[in-house]
Amino acid sequence: DRRLIQRVFDLVMASPQEHFNVLQLANGAGVSVRQLQQRFTSSIGVSPSQWQRLRRLNFARRDLLHMLPAETTVAEIAMRWSFWHLGRFSQAYYQLFGELPSRTLLH
Repeated sequence: DRRLIQRVFDLVMASPQEHFNVLQLANGAGVSVRQLQQRFTSSIGVSPSQWQRLRRLNFARRDLLHMLPAETTVAEIAMRWSFWHLGRFSQAYYQLFGELPSRTLLH
């Protein structure tokens, strides 16, 4: 399972801003979608989709922390990481980090 997870990590990290669907991840890892979901969940405790969402939220947070409000907006960063619905992005961000992305940007 470690090699499978590593193949998925390598695929995703080769194009960090790309949003892969589960079928693309499974094909990249050389397994079926069902196998990918089962092995991923048993190995790291979340589904491939959940893992990707968490990864993208963490990258968005990194960008928010390292940029100034005059340089960017929350919407620009959200879209950079494939979050197209800003309300859902803010809600997911708040649930994970305990603050709104606009607050993080003001750091």
